[in-house]
Amino acid sequence: MDRFQKHLADKQILADSEVTKDVVVNNSNIHVPHPLSHPLDWEWHDKYGVPRPHRLEQFRDGSSKNQIVGHPRLIHDLAPTIQQYLFGKSHSSHERMLNSLRAFWRFLYKEYGEDVNIHVNNLSDIANDVSSFYWAYLRNAVSQNAITDLYGSILWSHFWSLMERAGCDTITWHSWPIPRDTTVHKDVPPRAVKYLYDAAKHELSKGRTLHTDGQAILRRLETSGPIELTTEHLPGGGSPYGPEWNEPDNILLTVYRGFQARLNGRKNPVSDDRLRFAICKSITCAKSSDCNFWPSSWSTPSDFWPLFAPTSLEAMAALILVTAETGWIDTARAIDVSTDNWYREGRRQTITKKSGKIVEIAEVIISGPEFENLTDSRAEAEEAELQATRPKTRRQHQTRSLIQSNGGFRSYAVIKYMIERTAPMREIIRADLASLRAIPAPSASQLRLIAKLDELARCPWLFSRASNWGGIGGFGPSSANNQTRQSFEALKDRAATAAKRSGEEIQLITAIKSLTISDFRDAYAAWTYNRSGNNIFAVQAALNHRSINTTRRYLRQKTQIRERFAACARVVEAGFDEVQANRDVDPTILYLAADQTGLGVSDEDRSFLANFRSSCDAQCVDPTHPPEEIEPSSDRIEGELCGAQRCALCKNARFDRASLHGIAVRIAELRALCSSTPSERWLTSTYAFELEALELLVEDKFSKHSAQVWAWVREHRNRLEHGDALVFGTLSVHSASSLITNI
Repeated sequence: MDRFQKHLADKQILADSEVTKDVVVNNSNIHVPHPLSHPLDWEWHDKYGVPRPHRLEQFRDGSSKNQIVGHPRLIHDLAPTIQQYLFGKSHSSHERMLNSLRAFWRFLYKEYGEDVNIHVNNLSDIANDVSSFYWAYLRNAVSQNAITDLYGSILWSHFWSLMERAGCDTITWHSWPIPRDTTVHKDVPPRAVKYLYDAAKHELSKGRTLHTDGQAILRRLETSGPIELTTEHLPGGGSPYGPEWNEPDNILLTVYRGFQARLNGRKNPVSDDRLRFAICKSITCAKSSDCNFWPSSWSTPSDFWPLFAPTSLEAMAALILVTAETGWIDTARAIDVSTDNWYREGRRQTITKKSGKIVEIAEVIISGPEFENLTDSRAEAEEAELQATRPKTRRQHQTRSLIQSNGGFRSYAVIKYMIERTAPMREIIRADLASLRAIPAPSASQLRLIAKLDELARCPWLFSRASNWGGIGGFGPSSANNQTRQSFEALKDRAATAAKRSGEEIQLITAIKSLTISDFRDAYAAWTYNRSGNNIFAVQAALNHRSINTTRRYLRQKTQIRERFAACARVVEAGFDEVQANRDVDPTILYLAADQTGLGVSDEDRSFLANFRSSCDAQCVDPTHPPEEIEPSSDRIEGELCGAQRCALCKNARFDRASLHGIAVRIAELRALCSSTPSERWLTSTYAFELEALELLVEDKFSKHSAQVWAWVREHRNRLEHGDALVFGTLSVHSASSLITNI
């Protein structure tokens, strides 16, 4: 069982035990000293299912080692609460609770030796004065740099929580001051991230090539009938090597068998010095005889191992590619590929735009038996929804990824490749798991090994260890940080080398070397914010944050702040320019001025406005080259008119009085979509921003004509509701609403 299921089981055990919540919380019972019969030691099980003892005798008898004196009545009063609180908690939670108790006991020992009137015999003696003295004691330790502010806050919060659960009145107790410094995520240079991303793509491409060659070698070995070279084939004395040593397939089979032994954690037969020397010599001789089975730089058996399994560097590169596209860090490491539940395939619907262009829009996610018999030609999956559970919060995270992509570097393609690449390793893990689970009464070490292998069986980021004895490793939720750090540092070294080769400045190379894995999440947040038209709700949905305040911290990078101030300055300057020229201040012109390019509106642009009217009856500066965020270049043909025509969000749009009827029609369509779309999907889409922009345009720019506009809106809204008109001229309200995801 996983940790969450174990927690539920522990809660049920607690409910059935004698230590009930009523005994702990009831003030009338807790403030009566318990008899000295409650056990101060009990067994609990860690996340691996291993039983561990938990003893509190040191708080009853005292400990000179920990500098605490015994308080028998107090610890017996607290024991039921401690036992209930620690049910289902991890080993680290147990240790933190013990450290908190030791700190409070040391405080009691210290204050007893001074002129302070504190007498604590049982739980009823802990009142406001004791808590105030303990709070001041911890704050004084922080001011003297005896402990950190973070550690002091942890000690106080554990003490507070324990006493509150035990029934003490903590309403008037002091609270730990919160530091005023607001977390600001550091600037992530896009070019530094790009170099690291390219290095990851290069390593994965190299791994794919090796995997293809390795599969071809294994297929050839199945048909050629080679023999495995052992010490029995070594010549004696000064005799020459036999003809079997000149066959490349024999060498490949021998190296492969030795690699299989490494993966199983057994002694590698090729590690024998004489046999290893003979194989290395045969490899060199095969190279000199124009053998094309392996590169000329390979000279040892270890050079062949990446043919049959990924290295830690390749696994790290794959993990980085998924993190860069999804923004997942620990969630990406927790993707469970033991079943096919880690993704669902998407179907696309074909529609015809007003411009006559046929495009495909993601419509539904195919999952479940009701879609098994689909015969529609449009049912070919082109998009997948990835899903995983974040270990820290146990919350389900979802994201989308294209199935087909150039180079196969999208998340879905990368994970699929890693599953295929690591399939033989996963079979070995499952076999070891089956043998361990067949043991009637496994020991503590065997239980830990079962938990570790179970995590590896679910992990897509497996690799062959480079240590002497080999084995299988993986970047799972609880994998060792040193292995992760080493692989990530190696990938950064390759990125820095590529930057040097390109003649980049030392500042950029330093930025590459200072990158961390979490920086990819910051970069993903900034990228999503810019691509969504500064939609913070889109960033919140992409990062799966519950609170918008958490999302704001990701958007406080200094570079972004400077860009926003510069955009505000351009808007003000553009407004003054329009007023000085005796022109109406068009909000679209201000939107254009706020763009990062800072392009102004020339007289030539203004004269061109009359040559084109969009579906909103808006004029357009460049109707054949819409911005990338309005209509991606992959969805349009060069030279065609803009198919999206979402003019309220486009920097090329210009509105005048002739646009009022088109604006009213668009507002009516968007309001109809808003009323028929779930609020969560509506608020995370850019349609909500488009509707708000159009309403502000009517109220601010065309306030004199607003009554007529709202009358047109009501008229067209009635037509939509009775089916006399279509949304965007092509779809019913219900069909259009089902297409809204996060676009």
